[in-house]
Amino acid sequence: FSSSTSMNYSHFFGRNSKRFLIMFCYRKSIWMKIIGAEITATISGSAYDKNAIDTNSGFFRSADNTIVWDSTNYVKFQSVEPGETGTLSFDFTPLPQYSSGVGLITNPEVVISISMKGTKSSSDGISESVSNATVSRAKVDSNLSITGELSYNEGPFDNTGPIPPKVDSETTYTVTWTIANSSNIIGGAIAEATLPSYVSWKGAISPGSEEVSFDELSRTIKWNLGDIQKGVGYTSGHRSVSFKIGLIPSSSQVGEAPIILNKTTLYGKDKFTGSSLTSTRNALNTSLYTDTGVPETSGRVVN
Repeated sequence: FSSSTSMNYSHFFGRNSKRFLIMFCYRKSIWMKIIGAEITATISGSAYDKNAIDTNSGFFRSADNTIVWDSTNYVKFQSVEPGETGTLSFDFTPLPQYSSGVGLITNPEVVISISMKGTKSSSDGISESVSNATVSRAKVDSNLSITGELSYNEGPFDNTGPIPPKVDSETTYTVTWTIANSSNIIGGAIAEATLPSYVSWKGAISPGSEEVSFDELSRTIKWNLGDIQKGVGYTSGHRSVSFKIGLIPSSSQVGEAPIILNKTTLYGKDKFTGSSLTSTRNALNTSLYTDTGVPETSGRVVN
């Protein structure tokens, strides 16, 4: 009487947006049948939330955080024949990785301890208790995110040129990328985006300690972050970098707010779970939504 466990998860909306589906298979491998089989899954761990369990066919016993499948709720366990197999499952949402009451949960995981037992019955009337057990862990990926903002009046650089942007005249802008990362260290992190053909790279970077480069051939801006520590933007300050770009709009763009930076993608490897993570930010146009003292129409090109 044995089992194997597999874990999968799908994404839903929300900051801590991972819902795990736990599936495990049982197999009756001895030649005698099992009477009154029972399988239990006891759940624990730093990310375990007892109020977010969906047991499907089993019964959740909240007093000891255990899901029970037996002959009362799973009819196949009245008698398990030799060679018989089956699959049981449940799903759960882990605790938020950060809350004001609890703080930051580092290296979050949920531990599932599965036990099986029953009575081995033979044709000659001899009965014997049998049991087995296994433990699996569901590790939770860190919440990794990037935001991007365009500004003219704010930021570390003095920008020049007309606002709103004017045909055949250059206006410079400041782009600021900001990173947040919750529970686990992210390794080998890189953020990148491309510039449209009508936007130029000005080479100004702040702070100068951040490794930002621009490739003229591919028109790609790349921020090599290396490791992103846990708690960035949660229990410690955000990690940010700013750089300057220039726009010379064409007469064909009059009345538009041209895209000035294409979609930004941040990627890296979660060192706790081993998962490859990505976060994206939509393209930025010349609308200065976050800049103080700038009219709403200041992004549209004029003659």
